[in-house]
Amino acid sequence: MPHLRLEYAQSLEHQSDIATLVTQLHLAALATGAFQAENIKVRALPCPHYSTGGRQVPSAHLEVKILPGRPPEQLRHISRHLLDCLIALLPEGTELSVNVCDLAKHGYSKQRGQSRA
Repeated sequence: MPHLRLEYAQSLEHQSDIATLVTQLHLAALATGAFQAENIKVRALPCPHYSTGGRQVPSAHLEVKILPGRPPEQLRHISRHLLDCLIALLPEGTELSVNVCDLAKHGYSKQRGQSRA
């Protein structure tokens, strides 16, 4: 845990290195002190069609899903730290947001990536 899912305006690919952004988001999540490196999963999904307040302003939204039980101040710290990472790596004028939210603890299942011998 956590799962970081970045949805971004596809037009940002012409101005930013998305692969580097994924790596930096992983490092930023690790730097919060809330997660172990091997548990952080980061995915970036381009949005070819988007509207920001009825305008074509590029935007990026990071959703961070974690297991429940963390105190609000830790959630704010995680959110702000990851937002600062986006601010540093995406072009000025990009509308940015981060949402840290709980996974449904009883509805979450996973299988580690291992060979099935």
